[in-house]
Amino acid sequence: MATNPPITIGELATVPAPGSGVTSAWAQQVSNRIVHRFATVAERDTKWPAATAGRGAMCVTNDPEVLWRVILIGSTPTWIGDTVINATYTPVLTGMGVGNGLNTAEYTFVGSPAGGILNVDGKLQFGAAGSVFPATAIGAGLPPGIAMLTNVADVNNDFDSIVTYYDVSAPAFAKGWCRPNGSTAVRLVVTNIVGSYISTGGTGPSTPWVWAAGDVIFYRYNIRAYIP
Repeated sequence: MATNPPITIGELATVPAPGSGVTSAWAQQVSNRIVHRFATVAERDTKWPAATAGRGAMCVTNDPEVLWRVILIGSTPTWIGDTVINATYTPVLTGMGVGNGLNTAEYTFVGSPAGGILNVDGKLQFGAAGSVFPATAIGAGLPPGIAMLTNVADVNNDFDSIVTYYDVSAPAFAKGWCRPNGSTAVRLVVTNIVGSYISTGGTGPSTPWVWAAGDVIFYRYNIRAYIP
């Protein structure tokens, strides 16, 4: 069988060229490889463009850490990435601080770096020491490295969300929802009755009540987001 110089695909440096035999070096390289791996998207596009890889091809990039596959968009082979992230994080807070209380959130991101669905469930509980109780505008940051898509981040937008305020001393509850606070944070607002209509307003030192240690804010939102 004819032997041709090996070629390189991603980390695999001894890929048999067409018409070549399979060498032991190649067998060792692929023994623990399910898909080709590239350092970056740019490297993938240079060394293995979608048109060359063909429909059904798959690969992984290190930055971002994404599994890609080639599908046809119209008649054009195109790399499409799949990302699923489930994690917890500590949101950056605006206009308040929990002191020695609790500030935690869980999130799931499903999609590709260019766009996907972000779900966040967060809980704040103000501690007995060091708390900064809510001022006029309060907010909580998105997971690090994730931002809202442009239309979602419009300051006038209300998206799929709910906020529950819990006064532990009364006890009492109030409801609200989330609005954008820039592209990497949400503002937590409270519902108010204005005449026969429901509107949203900012929290404050006495809105929806006079805050005290132990009070809790739960929030949940679902938005379109991406990984910049």
